[in-house]
Amino acid sequence: MQRTTVVQYMQIKSQKFTRNCLSACLGGLLLTLGLASCGPMEPLSPSLPPIDSLHQAEGTGTDGDFTVSAAGTIVNRYAVLAASARQGDKTISLSTVAGQGVDALLPLAADDLLLIIQMQGADIDTSNAVSYGSVIDLRSAGRYEFIGVTAVDQASGQISVYTGCGGLKNSYEASSHVQVIRVPQYKNLTISAGGSVVAPAWNGQTGGIVALQVRDAVTLDGSIDVTGLGFRGGQKNPNLKQRLAGVGSYYRAPNSMDGGNRGESIVGYTTEYALSGAFGRGAAANGGGGGNRIGAGGGGGGGGGDPMQWHGQGVMSLSVVGAAQAWPLDPGYDANRTMFVGGGRGGYSYSSATLDPTMIAPGDLTWGDDFRRERGGLGGRPVPNDPTSRLFLGGGGGGGDDYQNTSGAGGRGGGLVFIDARSVAGAGKIIANGTSGQPATTTGSGAGGGGGGGTVVVATSTTLDGITINAHGADGGSQTVATAGAAGPGGGGGGGYITTAQSASVVPLANPGLGGTTASSDMTLFPRNGATDGAPGQIIQAALGPYAGAPYCSIADLAIALSATPPQAHEIDPFRLDIAVQNLGPGLSGNAQVALDLAPGVTVQSTDATNWSCRQTTKQLICKITSLPIGAAPVIAVNVTPAPGQTSMPFSATVSAPTTDLQLENNTASLTVDNPSPLVARPAGGGFACTVAGAAPSAEPSRLWLLGLTLGTLGLSRRRVRAVGGRIYG
Repeated sequence: MQRTTVVQYMQIKSQKFTRNCLSACLGGLLLTLGLASCGPMEPLSPSLPPIDSLHQAEGTGTDGDFTVSAAGTIVNRYAVLAASARQGDKTISLSTVAGQGVDALLPLAADDLLLIIQMQGADIDTSNAVSYGSVIDLRSAGRYEFIGVTAVDQASGQISVYTGCGGLKNSYEASSHVQVIRVPQYKNLTISAGGSVVAPAWNGQTGGIVALQVRDAVTLDGSIDVTGLGFRGGQKNPNLKQRLAGVGSYYRAPNSMDGGNRGESIVGYTTEYALSGAFGRGAAANGGGGGNRIGAGGGGGGGGGDPMQWHGQGVMSLSVVGAAQAWPLDPGYDANRTMFVGGGRGGYSYSSATLDPTMIAPGDLTWGDDFRRERGGLGGRPVPNDPTSRLFLGGGGGGGDDYQNTSGAGGRGGGLVFIDARSVAGAGKIIANGTSGQPATTTGSGAGGGGGGGTVVVATSTTLDGITINAHGADGGSQTVATAGAAGPGGGGGGGYITTAQSASVVPLANPGLGGTTASSDMTLFPRNGATDGAPGQIIQAALGPYAGAPYCSIADLAIALSATPPQAHEIDPFRLDIAVQNLGPGLSGNAQVALDLAPGVTVQSTDATNWSCRQTTKQLICKITSLPIGAAPVIAVNVTPAPGQTSMPFSATVSAPTTDLQLENNTASLTVDNPSPLVARPAGGGFACTVAGAAPSAEPSRLWLLGLTLGTLGLSRRRVRAVGGRIYG
């Protein structure tokens, strides 16, 4: 083989090789040694943002445009699941009780949207210890999903749901209070100044939730308000009898003489609590504990946060009167940490002596009566909200320990707001605050703990601007009578949980409630008398994808087309494959995947796929997109290098999604690209991309060029090569 013939050929092809990789030519050994300008192949679509940051919501809009101008407007309809449902079920059975069954959802038609959510049912530790109420197993508490209706049978109380996604995504326990809520699907929603969207208060069966799906824009100048519509506070527990002082430390007790009622939680309420002891200071999950005899305050309800960081003591604020001296005397004080997540603890039990609370510790016998013991209800725990799987109402505050029917009940937790829309903007508010614990009307009874902040999920694709979002915990109740003797004020509720999309420009707030105070003349140096604040809640940007990433199912006909440019390949010239995906409706799809099967030997050089996240396997290119609204998705452009020696290259692309697709025939497209003159020589190296300088060829090649050609020739020493007329054949 004459070197001059090879050089002539390389000069003829130099411009083409400037565009392509030197690995496609004869430099196998050169590639192995890493000469010329070689390096690792760049990853596919290196400039794309993470797919989780992309979201475009678009529902069916079947409820049209809607304007709310009146205060207290309810737009959802609520029913109760009568029989437990299992993952994969295609029908659900609703209650036969009037106002809780199918009748409560009417009018209801095919393609209407339902929210199914289990409110309670968690298993807890029931020890008579501080561990009382810690969650052992959430079971299906908080599980939820969105799913469409296919048929309604009012006579049997059954609703058939979409089946193309495999039916229900979760299992639900009817005994744990499962709501079935009709969610309106608006094109645009306007809430005018003075107008408000609310829900019925949670009553143990239904209520507490506002859920909206808006295809386009929410203009919010009024409010969406679920303040105090969440879990109920501990009821007043009237006690008309004198009790022995200094008795017991009851985290749970069956005797109503031993403490107040704890606040409602993801475990349940009075019926569920009675199984292990309905009274006492133990905090059941996010429900605040009741004051433990005599006269101790109730604990605040829990909201958002990490349950593992809970201690039950709340936040011992150093800014309150007497704090610097009084808090270090508290049995629950930690010099290294004065803030614990969840609700605040209720104040101390009853004392009758006039002493200095900044000098004499709680529990000292000189305080008289019940010795001002640390027996307030513990603050409710945070619960693990997750928009992709579980959401919860704010926990109820615990009731104060009572004497002569003068104690305070616990405050209610905040409700739940869920919005899926393209944009939300305006000068209005979304509010999911708790309500304050009730006051004690004498200094001999405890006040109620404040309700925990609720939950707000706002999943938007383009705009979240101007509005206010609050999920505050509420203040604990106070003792309002300025007489001698003192008992416990209520603990403050913990801040709630707020999640928005990453595009959010608002500043959500989930502030804690403050502990109550006593007006007792014995406690002017430390009016808190042991009642602590709740802790701030949790605010994260995690509402990504349709319905914030929650399980959902809709009907959407996906279609795919595949084309090549140019339609016929030439030698080793790269060509482009265009993958066009469409959602033909009628509903939104999402979490869609395109799988491109590559012809053997074809190499992917790069992709251009806006809003798609792509990765390459050995034989496929896989691209995924979070949301697929009705219409055309951005085209996936794939630049490939022809397979050496192949005159025909078959490609196939398939689109799929976890939605009901009634026309599967258009989910796959195939294409064959011919190459009448394929390059036969194969590169010896692999896994590298190489570039050649774009200078015009010269009569005398550079030394590096000649070295590369020489080493490339050695790499082909086992092939028979002959040069004819300036072209290479093998």
